[in-house]
Amino acid sequence: MTGFGLIVRFRLDVIFTFVLLQRMAIVRGSSPSSAPGPYTSVAALDKFGNSVQLRNAKLASSLHGSLVVACVATLDHAIVVCRVDRSFPGRKDTDSSVIQIIGLQEDVLESERRNIVALVCSGITADAVLLRSLLREQARRIWERYGVTTPVNRLCDSLSEVLLSFMQYDRSRELNDGTGPVIVDKDFRMARPFGVDTLVLGVDGPIVKEQNQKYNKNPILIHVDAAGVQHVLTAKALGKRSATAEKILKDLYTNNMTVQQAKDACIKAIRKVILEAEAASDISSNTHSIRCDILDASGVNSNVENLIIV
Repeated sequence: MTGFGLIVRFRLDVIFTFVLLQRMAIVRGSSPSSAPGPYTSVAALDKFGNSVQLRNAKLASSLHGSLVVACVATLDHAIVVCRVDRSFPGRKDTDSSVIQIIGLQEDVLESERRNIVALVCSGITADAVLLRSLLREQARRIWERYGVTTPVNRLCDSLSEVLLSFMQYDRSRELNDGTGPVIVDKDFRMARPFGVDTLVLGVDGPIVKEQNQKYNKNPILIHVDAAGVQHVLTAKALGKRSATAEKILKDLYTNNMTVQQAKDACIKAIRKVILEAEAASDISSNTHSIRCDILDASGVNSNVENLIIV
């Protein structure tokens, strides 16, 4: 082989090696953990070791969810939940209750006593509807097998299981209460987390309240985030600008509150958030519709108020 042929071959080898290294760099650079593209792998982690998908789900629930503020009224053995309703052409949030009951059971020995578990969601509406459907279906299986409503702790565990279903864990061999996993359809697949923030509510007490009556169990309010992490609380805010509302609610909340006091605290927190938001955006609306639901042993009592911002 002539010297010219060796030079040409050497140059071709160099070019081939450069192209190969460049393609390897592109492949590595476009890995799910670092690509800014529209899809991110469920296994992708950020530099702090947190799931990118779960972070996006929490962001979606805070951006697309209506502001929801909840308080436990210990003295009246109830939970107050208020939501800022948003109106769209042809649809209003006022048509649906903030609190969605998952299970209800009357005491066998005391017919005037009830145990109720319920759910509150804020975020992507379609995800919330699917979530409630799956939990109610499992509550039905528990009722048919054991004749009891789903306990609050069991509902929280089921909720965490559904929220993490996008990780494709195989739960067929896990120990359970005999009703199987929440998702029984083997073809059911979630390619992303649920974009919702949730509260699990539980009340257990007499349907008809008496003055100065003492209760064996206080109302339960548990926050379950998009990652399935559970926190037992007495007050919580969800949805858009929830961080600001929660700080305000923390200053207003006291341990022993009546239903009216809890409702006033929720509305005051919402009012301050709306005032700050309108001051920052220079867009004002004098009237806002707020739906307040009260959960006690008698069920859910709802009323819609028009909040006048001055």
